[in-house]
Amino acid sequence: MARPSPLPRAFSRLLAGLVLLLWLAAPGLALAASGKFLAFSDLHFNPFADQSLVAELTAAPACEWEPILSRTADAPSTYNQEANYALFVSTLADMRLVEPNPDFLIFTGDILAHNFGQLYQSATGDSSQSGLESFIAKTVTFFAWEIEQHFPGIPVFISLGNNDAYEGDYLISAGGSFLKDTGDVFGQHFFSGVYERNDFLRQYPTGGYYSLTPSGESNIRIISLNSVFFSVKRQPGAGVDPGTAELDWLEGQLKAAQAAGGKIYLLSHIPPGANVFNTIHDSANTQDDVSRVTSFWSSSHTARYLDLMERYSDNIVCTFAGHTHMDDFRLVMSTSPPGKALAYLHITPATSPQFGNNPAFQVFTYDPASGALLDFTTHYLDVGASLPLWRGEYSFLQAYGQAGITSDAGRAIFDALAGDQRLRDAYTTQYKAGNRVSPFRDSEFKAYWCGIANLRANDYQNCYNCQVRSSSGGLSNSCAR
Repeated sequence: MARPSPLPRAFSRLLAGLVLLLWLAAPGLALAASGKFLAFSDLHFNPFADQSLVAELTAAPACEWEPILSRTADAPSTYNQEANYALFVSTLADMRLVEPNPDFLIFTGDILAHNFGQLYQSATGDSSQSGLESFIAKTVTFFAWEIEQHFPGIPVFISLGNNDAYEGDYLISAGGSFLKDTGDVFGQHFFSGVYERNDFLRQYPTGGYYSLTPSGESNIRIISLNSVFFSVKRQPGAGVDPGTAELDWLEGQLKAAQAAGGKIYLLSHIPPGANVFNTIHDSANTQDDVSRVTSFWSSSHTARYLDLMERYSDNIVCTFAGHTHMDDFRLVMSTSPPGKALAYLHITPATSPQFGNNPAFQVFTYDPASGALLDFTTHYLDVGASLPLWRGEYSFLQAYGQAGITSDAGRAIFDALAGDQRLRDAYTTQYKAGNRVSPFRDSEFKAYWCGIANLRANDYQNCYNCQVRSSSGGLSNSCAR
């Protein structure tokens, strides 16, 4: 069912409040809502969208930004644009309308718009690093404050994106001022419990990664990684590699969780595996042959991470990522025995419609006792329509008929996509969160399909070069086993 895009702030809050009162008055609804959380990603908030307001924003503290930004006449951002204020608050208002009292929220990175430094300098004429850092700090504070206004007292587990830094894209420094400053902001706005906040602040400023048990969740641990340190786009520096140090830390966290019998939700921004778009547009490759694979992570970090996933897979319920802006998934596959899916990696669609996708968020249903993920529903804003409306797109169970979101379910979907045209059509439509303009040509489908379950570069290359398409569009392996 379509929902109007919320416009007036007072009306949206009143409506959300009425929904909350009804929820509190209905025991059956309260029971159903007790195991739900919200996931969203890749906001890429652009506070410069309305140039007439930039001077006031520069002069004002973050706590005074809302009345300034609310004067804009801009409609929510549309395709090939970053998220403006109207889209940001519309998304949060609909999230609250759909699920007013989630157990927690997950945000898998990229608060800031692409090329934030250039946008700031162009809009303000200020080329100073101090001015840029002050404005970034206020933008991040406003982001956190706005979420807290919509979900007061609800924990928000965040992972940093490659754009989230003072230094620039992929350039965040371990132990740097951005981590210190944003740690204070996130601790204040996202963790109302003293234990959670202190535990977060003890860990996060070191490298932007941390491990927490949500309040009231005795058996679930959320581990958030700073995957920027694993990226192939990050230039190596002198001294200890921060990605190696982070993976050392992760191994300790996984070992402790295994000893305690706990279940883990693992968050990051950049997923491991092939950067499929860049790979298929590499001039070294052809439609029939891939000789060079572009990966998101370095090969050494990928190998170490996948080894950890294999060793501790019994304790990892799901991993969450963003970065691609699309609604997608990956599978961590076993090396011994080969072919067994060990972990399901969920890629949350973006709020920003920058890459032709509709803005979207997801509502997950889970079992608090075991941590098992039971279902999720995707909600999106059709920004290509003459009257953009928020609507529910699909649920995982309805679309794929699997009993829960597990590695086995992911493997079954992966296998079925190779030959089931109906399922492929559903996957490609959902990929851009309801934008039915095809995200890739039919001839490119196998490139994206291979990317799901082949996270090592050589495995991806072998998959691509061995798969052939039938006249019906299905895929089959042409290589001798």
